[in-house]
Amino acid sequence: METYAFDKDALNINVVYESIVDALSQDYFDLYYVDVETEEYIEYGSRTEKGQRTTERRGTDFFAECRRNAVGLVHDEDLARVTEALSKDRLLAELNKHGTYTYQYRILIEGTPTYVSLKATQAPDDDRHIVIGISNVDTQIRDRKAAERAAEDRRSYLRLSALVGNLLVLYYVDPKSNAYTEFSTTSHFETLGIAKQGTDFFKSTYENSQGTVHPEDLELFHSHVTKETVLATIERDGVFSLDYRLASEGLPTYVRFKAVMVNEDGKDTLIFGLLDQDAQVKQEREYARTLHAAREKATVDPLTGVKNKHAYAEREEEIDAAITKGEQEPFAVAVCDVNGLKMVNDLYGHKEGDACVKRACATICRIFDHSPVFRIGGDEFAVILTKRDYERRTQLLNAIIEVPRDRSKLKAGDTIAAGMAEYKAGQHLSLLSVFEEADKAMYKRKRRMKELFSLEQDASATEAAFEQIPAINVRKHILIADDIEMDREMMGELLEDDYDVIYASDGVEALEKLHSHKDEIALVLLDLYMPRMTGREVIAEMQIDDDLMSIPVIFLTIDQDAELDCLRIGAMDFIPKPYPDIEIVKARIAKCIELSEDRDLIRHTERDRLTGLLNKEFFFRYVERLDRIHGAGILDAVVCDVDRLHSINKQYGRQFGDLVIHSVGAGIRRLARQTDGIGCREGGDTFLLYCPHQHDYARLFSEFLAYAFTDDEMARRVSLRFGVFCDAQQEPDVDERFVRARDAAENVKDNPEKTFGFYEYDSED
Repeated sequence: METYAFDKDALNINVVYESIVDALSQDYFDLYYVDVETEEYIEYGSRTEKGQRTTERRGTDFFAECRRNAVGLVHDEDLARVTEALSKDRLLAELNKHGTYTYQYRILIEGTPTYVSLKATQAPDDDRHIVIGISNVDTQIRDRKAAERAAEDRRSYLRLSALVGNLLVLYYVDPKSNAYTEFSTTSHFETLGIAKQGTDFFKSTYENSQGTVHPEDLELFHSHVTKETVLATIERDGVFSLDYRLASEGLPTYVRFKAVMVNEDGKDTLIFGLLDQDAQVKQEREYARTLHAAREKATVDPLTGVKNKHAYAEREEEIDAAITKGEQEPFAVAVCDVNGLKMVNDLYGHKEGDACVKRACATICRIFDHSPVFRIGGDEFAVILTKRDYERRTQLLNAIIEVPRDRSKLKAGDTIAAGMAEYKAGQHLSLLSVFEEADKAMYKRKRRMKELFSLEQDASATEAAFEQIPAINVRKHILIADDIEMDREMMGELLEDDYDVIYASDGVEALEKLHSHKDEIALVLLDLYMPRMTGREVIAEMQIDDDLMSIPVIFLTIDQDAELDCLRIGAMDFIPKPYPDIEIVKARIAKCIELSEDRDLIRHTERDRLTGLLNKEFFFRYVERLDRIHGAGILDAVVCDVDRLHSINKQYGRQFGDLVIHSVGAGIRRLARQTDGIGCREGGDTFLLYCPHQHDYARLFSEFLAYAFTDDEMARRVSLRFGVFCDAQQEPDVDERFVRARDAAENVKDNPEKTFGFYEYDSED
């Protein structure tokens, strides 16, 4: 073996060993040499400026002193776990298991939390002594946590943007220094050239806005997106929000800028999010435009262009409210009726009758040119006179009822009977009472005008008038849908002398023709069995389409036993194959068209305009009819209440409230079809259903909610309560049946777990 000799100037082996130990221990600002049996220890303190350690300190009860010294030195949040981690048993167990023990925690240095790392090792070949070193790792840990936080922020942004969908960009801003970090995944946003990080968020935002914010919104943006405004708004409201437009490729894009303050590890962070609102804003505007158009359509008479009966009812509510408050200004009501309109319709058809109504309406509007005119019936108009027209009311009435001396030049429908009544405060408690007086005056005038004409004169004048009216033959359109060409053409040839015929070879083509000719088709002759789409499927589609549901259907089929089934699914009549005598077919078709036209006229008077359901007056008539039809059968009265509709209108707007009512109404119509019952909108937020007894209302109401509230936003904001009065027909008073059902619904109010309640009939009630 080789040996090496060192001279006296060379370092001996102990010096070398000490140098190595000293170099390796430089990272520790405290070192402890501990006897684990006696718990005596030697502490080597922090280094001096020359790199040497301070004088060693000896002590006893190492572990007890650790616990005492930890209080006030170790960060409060780490104190409990540090005390447990530095217990003698825990330390020795970890050393026996792993050979070393490392633990990180925070201590207070000049009041500042600082991360340190404790490392304990067993002395070589010595089970009795351990060496413990404590080093400052604050910079490394904080750098690592910052990197982890940045990575987590990135992951959080990606998760949030995937969840929200319309998130364009996210900013993390230090509210003290204004330094920021930006996250985005939108490729378009990347092209704007905005820095991913910066030292002054608000300055950078102001500069970037010059090229990104729509010019018309720049002033709004600059006045609101300032540090002072944002922090003050968050302090007051909890969140800052601003809607404006981006100048995106020359086109405005609607966005929302939101900010909140969050606190993480004792540090405040401002989080800004930019959300794409373009599709939502445009959808809301389109909805508002569509709703406005629908409201206009609902309150305007399509024939004359003046306001209709629904508009008159709305005006009536306003005037009645003003009368109740004692705030109504003077007004008068004129009721006008077109003379001879029925005669024109009977002899020359409704098209010429419509022309008479339009001429009369033009005359009324010309004379009462400063007052609203309402068409409240087929030949009847109402005018509410205020201000200037009220002052000239007598003169205007005389102009309306004036009849020319030479009656031979009159055409049927050219004269107007009118009556007027003035509102008198204290005497008239509603617009209706004024209207009734005017209506009586109108009929009195109508009788007087008839008396002006002798029977002979009236006959000759009528004959002369009718000679001047051209006879117009208004041909109606009929759609024949049958997959058998021979049957289709045979029926068409039988009807083509009286009607204009449109053909379809199957159900799909029939629906296409119905949509393209919906305003022309008076009736559909529909084969029950066809390829691609059966007649049953066609009528089901028609019944849920507002444009098609009023078109009458007659089924054609070789199945002689299908008549009852056809009538149950919505057909107005049934014609078997082979076809009966042509005159029977024509008579059935003519009668169905006539009944359909009468039904449409009735529908306008008996239906609620927003939901299409029966109003209360007509509903109660049908309730009594249903009682007679079912005889001894069990019928139930059901009430559905929209909870807090007034609050919904106030919080989310009347448009949203109307949409809620329309959706619930659609659900009630569907429920009525399912149960063979009838539905009604009783008032602003209450709906009624009368139907044969159902055994599973829980399922029906659950399906109802899913059908009515397909929109999650609506389902979250709106709650409904149902009440069921079983065996209701035993209660003679129809109104009282629904009072009891309403009581059952009220009992649900205090139990949010329940959707509906029952009221059982008791003969002693």
